[in-house]
Amino acid sequence: MSAEIRSDSQGAQSLDDTRWLDYLNGLEHRQIVHADVTTAAKLLWSNLRARVSLLTLPDASPSNAGGLFLSWDRNGKHLEIEVLSDTTYEWFFRERATDISEGGPASLPAGSIPGKLLVRLNEVLGA
Repeated sequence: MSAEIRSDSQGAQSLDDTRWLDYLNGLEHRQIVHADVTTAAKLLWSNLRARVSLLTLPDASPSNAGGLFLSWDRNGKHLEIEVLSDTTYEWFFRERATDISEGGPASLPAGSIPGKLLVRLNEVLGA
């Protein structure tokens, strides 16, 4: 049986999800980030995927404090999420042209996605 290549957005999302989960699992396996942090990042990703139609893979890197940075940067707009070592997260948005900055409350649980975060992420992604 041959593998079918899908060109629709569902296929692209599935590939992105696989790549993202492979990245997170690799961080955990190499003990760069604790399993609790990758579990929180997976939950956050799943919740974002369900609510943001044009969600793309973030630029991501481990933080020095044992957490994980996720960021999207497009057309002068930047959104960053930091999954903290305690498995909560914080987010920050910046639009350079208008010098607008906004951030969410500290210590959000990974299962909670504030409406303002969704609005700002959609702005960055062009949705």
